[in-house]
Parts: sequence; C-alpha cells; structure tokens
Amino acid sequence: MTDFAIAVATFLCIAGSTWAGGKVRAITPAEHLTPDTREIVIAGLALISTLAAVVLGLLIDSAKGSFDAINNDIKQLASKVVVLDSMLAQYGTETAQARVLLKKVVAGKVAAVWPDQAKGGGDAATPASARSLYVAFANDVQGLSAATDEQRHAKARLQQLAVELAQTYVLMQEERRESVMYPVVGVLLMWLVAIFAGFGLIAPANHTVRRVLVLCALSVAISIFLILELDDPLTGILKVSSAPLLGALAQIGP
Repeated sequence: MTDFAIAVATFLCIAGSTWAGGKVRAITPAEHLTPDTREIVIAGLALISTLAAVVLGLLIDSAKGSFDAINNDIKQLASKVVVLDSMLAQYGTETAQARVLLKKVVAGKVAAVWPDQAKGGGDAATPASARSLYVAFANDVQGLSAATDEQRHAKARLQQLAVELAQTYVLMQEERRESVMYPVVGVLLMWLVAIFAGFGLIAPANHTVRRVLVLCALSVAISIFLILELDDPLTGILKVSSAPLLGALAQIGP
C-alpha cells in the first residue's frame, strides 16, 4: 500500500469514526449523556488526545531525522565520488577504466532512485548487478601499479576512499530498513479513531461541527502522509534532492 493510500485510509477511518459516534449518540438514552457523563468522556478524550499529540510529534521528528540522515548520506556519497575521481585522474592514464566504472556505478544509483534524471548511461540495475559493477571498480583500483612511494600512498588513499564509498551506501540502506514507523502509525490511528468517535458522541449534530471535524480528520491524514514520505526519502513523492550526485556525475570521466 502506498503512502497516499494509507493517508486516504486514515482519513476515511477517522471521518467514519466521527459518523459512527454520531449514530451512537442518536440511539443513546438521554440519562447516559448527562453533564457528569460528558465531563468524564471529555477527560478521557483529553488523555488520549495528549498521548496522540505526543506520539505524532515524535513521529514527525523521527521522520524528519530520517530524511536529514539520508540527505546527508547522499551529500557524503557525492563528495567522496568527486574526491575519488580527482585522485584517479591525478594518478595517471591507467585509471581511465576505473573512472569509467565509477561513472557507471554512480549513474546506476541515480537511475535507481531518480530514473527520470539518470545521466551518463545509467540503468536502474538490480542489487546483484550493482554490486558486481562496484566490485569490478574496486578490483581496478586494487590492480593499479604503484612504482613510487607517492603512487603507493595515493593507491592506499584510493582504496580507503573506495571502501568509505561502499560503507556510506550500505549505511544509507540500513537507515532505510531501521524504520518502525508503520506499527506506531497503526497504534496512533487506533487512538485517533477513538478520539473522533468520542467527538461524534458528545458534539452537537450540526453542519458546522461536522465540517470542523472533517477538516481535522483531513489535517491528521495529511500529517500521516508527510510522516511516511519523509521516513523513506528515496521513494514516493518527497524525495531527497539528486543535485549532489548529478553534480558529481557531471565531473567524472577521462
């Protein structure tokens, strides 16, 4: 299910719970809706609303943290690629094949996340083929001849940068897999359904109240959509910018 579909389902569940609360109110005996009873219901709704507000705030903060972390990983990838290519260029003409492979590696990653912006002949490769391409690049770097002390130091630095490049990419993938957002959103949705059902139970049955509650339900659904989108910024509508990797890709090459 897409994030948009989840947001729509959230809106329908919350709005439906408000309607259900109104229907329950219509068949509830008057002695069960006395002022004292309403005060207890309001107090209970206030407690659940506080819990929901706290969790919603934590989810927004967590999702924004995930977005910022992966955005930072993208920038680190781009910077390492630029430095790696510059050092390969300075090493000599024998690094031409390694630079071509590096460009294909970066272009493949751009194509996988931003297929409409892929440049440099990149194709959205499978994880296995992308790994094979990177291994070929790493082997080319490993096979560079080092006749002088300067070249040996440069080769060691190139190998270190190649390892750091792979580590940054793996870290980015792991950060995507660490999310526990969906179960928490599920719990939050149950609380929201209870809250809006309570509103439907105690609120006056007029058009103004209904419109306000529908607007509130829509606002909550939009916030859930934003949370889920920010939590995985490599898919969906709200993606991290491709500018750093595209800028690095434009600089790679003999």
